[in-house]
Amino acid sequence: MIFKNHKRREVCLLEVDGCAIQEGVKCDYALTATENEEEIYIELKGRDVRHAFSQLETSIQKLSDDAYKQPKFCFIISTRCPLDGPEIQIMKKRMLNKYQAKLIIKNREYTHMLN
Repeated sequence: MIFKNHKRREVCLLEVDGCAIQEGVKCDYALTATENEEEIYIELKGRDVRHAFSQLETSIQKLSDDAYKQPKFCFIISTRCPLDGPEIQIMKKRMLNKYQAKLIIKNREYTHMLN
């Protein structure tokens, strides 16, 4: 996972797993851009995309400034193939409708441009 910050905005990278959240289900990292309050949640996963989705959802509920209104990005970087199908589409729709979060699932290195 690579983040490009061409506007050189101040960002905060938070290690969620074992630091911000000590127990229970949680994602690996969260990143916030302080200037535009962009929230990004990241889960690096082997094959279990369903569990990764649960980890992201729980982390949003515990860490987000506004879990239901603040726009967010959620990333699952997985080794699972294929990465599209009805189950994945349902996860993407639920994440968008419930948390205003765009869910992106990739199985290789992925670059995201910060706004």
